[in-house]
Amino acid sequence: MFPINPQTGRDVTDLPVGSRSAVSVAADKTLKVYEQLVRASVNTASGNITVTLPSPSESQGLAYFVSATIANAKTVTVTDPESTISDIVLDTNGDDCIVVSNGQKYFVLKNPAVTVLTDSSGGTASDTIAAIGATYDQAEVRNAIASLAAKVNALLNATFNNA
Repeated sequence: MFPINPQTGRDVTDLPVGSRSAVSVAADKTLKVYEQLVRASVNTASGNITVTLPSPSESQGLAYFVSATIANAKTVTVTDPESTISDIVLDTNGDDCIVVSNGQKYFVLKNPAVTVLTDSSGGTASDTIAAIGATYDQAEVRNAIASLAAKVNALLNATFNNA
């Protein structure tokens, strides 16, 4: 049996688009299952805030989008009450994250803390990392580092759409 949306009395896997709601927050907030679009604003007056997601079991199949307007070095922390994901800290104006529940735990689809690597090795990336022997030269090492950085960035982009 799927959890029931308290607003509509229907199971949460059958939420029509109109029953999902957007909410603006400037203080700590525990989200209702249907509050899936969140605009969090923090500044000197409000201080840091925490946005707590609903239980993953209440949110099966649902995604939550949290966007932050940040001023004066404040933060918005997105947390899961059952700790199935690490806290996500939004600390730059315009940061956002997306999390999805499978009914047992949350999965992070977008997290601003995951960044691409900057490759300053001067090497040339390829799909093969050559063996570096006992008489290696610096070009071999630079190329290996460039190849690893390129693959890590490709994985990040594919996993988090973090272009």
